Amino acid sequence: MKEQERGFYQIIMVLLGVFLIGLGYGIMYHLHWGSLPTTTLIEGVSHLVNSNFILSGWIVNIIFMLPLILLHKRLLGIGTILFALFLGVAMEIGVLIIVPLNIEMISIWTRLVLLLISCVIIGAGLGITLSLDVGVLPAESFSLIFSEKFDISFTVGILMQDIISLAIGILLGASWGIGTLVVVITTNFFMKQWIHLMNTSVHNKLNYKNYS
Repeated sequence: MKEQERGFYQIIMVLLGVFLIGLGYGIMYHLHWGSLPTTTLIEGVSHLVNSNFILSGWIVNIIFMLPLILLHKRLLGIGTILFALFLGVAMEIGVLIIVPLNIEMISIWTRLVLLLISCVIIGAGLGITLSLDVGVLPAESFSLIFSEKFDISFTVGILMQDIISLAIGILLGASWGIGTLVVVITTNFFMKQWIHLMNTSVHNKLNYKNYS
């Protein structure tokens, strides 16, 4: 894959990944059972600033990106920027797309199935994005600081950031519940499966990792 083609491919795939995250969030929003720590925070900030997810997404992601800009510029990439710009947009779109399903009116068992589907979709979105190696996600930035400051693993740093994001989002009025727990437990598994799938199938067949 030529360098110019690779750049175009990265943009398309990152936007696809972000769209899938927004779609998964749209299902969770209508379930009213909570969502990812980052989207919970964005939802909470939207209540604080009395605006849509687009503006609150920009606010949250700009704050998340500050440590990267100040201390870890080398970790910034096109994925970081696109994720910051379009996550809130994708959340708005996802909520609108799911409206016709009338999730609030369906049975509890169907809603539980939809919860699992939303986790798979979000895991796919994250997996597609991270498989590209186009910069860390904005939501991972403070994890780097925590891991350096407290001499802990990056994984523990992510957990600390997720807990803080959830706490602030919920305090600001974001929805939470069983979905919050399920998505935190399952998304990492689905994400890893999608990263493996993308690397062994899609990227490999398109010769993405090699370019000239």
